[in-house]
Amino acid sequence: MAAIEAELADVRTELMAARGEGDAQVEGELAADWQRRLRRLLRDNPSLVDELRRVLDEELNPLLPPAEQAGIGQVQQTAQASGQARIYQAGGNQIIREV
Repeated sequence: MAAIEAELADVRTELMAARGEGDAQVEGELAADWQRRLRRLLRDNPSLVDELRRVLDEELNPLLPPAEQAGIGQVQQTAQASGQARIYQAGGNQIIREV
């Protein structure tokens, strides 16, 4: 686990640099790479779930916006329509069926 922890710290540095440069592509590539690695790790070592969760919380959770860290988001919406306009707003999933 120490090797994984060290790699996560390195990735955190890369992620912060990409985020600072506004490079969403690099952020996405780093995330996809680590999703694959972590899936394989847990598939091969299911007993590591709790330890991996601890490492992720310590290394990566601080990178998330505060609302995502807590797992609870806050949504504030404002809209103004006139005439025949329609406004659809949602703080999550929204399905609109018009016939």
